[in-house]
Amino acid sequence: MWPALAKEIRRKAVHAVGVLTPIVFEIFGKQLLISGVLVCLCFSSFFEFSRLRRGKPVFYSELLRSYEEDRLAGYVFFLMGILVCVALFESDVAMAAVLMLAAGDGVSGVIKALTMRKLATFSMFIVSAVVGCIYVPPFVSTLGALGATVAGSLPLRSKYLDDNLMIPLSSAILMQLGLSQTGC
Repeated sequence: MWPALAKEIRRKAVHAVGVLTPIVFEIFGKQLLISGVLVCLCFSSFFEFSRLRRGKPVFYSELLRSYEEDRLAGYVFFLMGILVCVALFESDVAMAAVLMLAAGDGVSGVIKALTMRKLATFSMFIVSAVVGCIYVPPFVSTLGALGATVAGSLPLRSKYLDDNLMIPLSSAILMQLGLSQTGC
């Protein structure tokens, strides 16, 4: 259990970096954040396509899950999720969705590594709802947390979909709908 937990904590360090997204947004603005994420996405895509083409281990191979051996790793989808949310949604919704991905999925992944699946799902919902309230009203944050939790619970392991993309998109869509219905 402990080696799996240590590996999951190292994997979720990427999620911890995602918590910096709202800070970068506040200091440097939307355009610079989008540019920075695009640069990171280009570099990570290069690493991933090189890894997949050569089939050789890379410096971060120990962090890959078994299903990522022949497809893009989750961190690429993580960057895509941030990019799409920041580009398409209102700033408050985008930042709440990114925090739900970074904090909610990060915490739930560590708890899941402790083999507490039901507690992991519950923690995803609670952490997402709490961090979402930083940017949107509680009811709207709860809708986003519901979307994040459902997306995080689905077995999305195809070459083109990953929970790191679906969590922020699902939560952002539900929060945007919630805001439009409540008039906030």
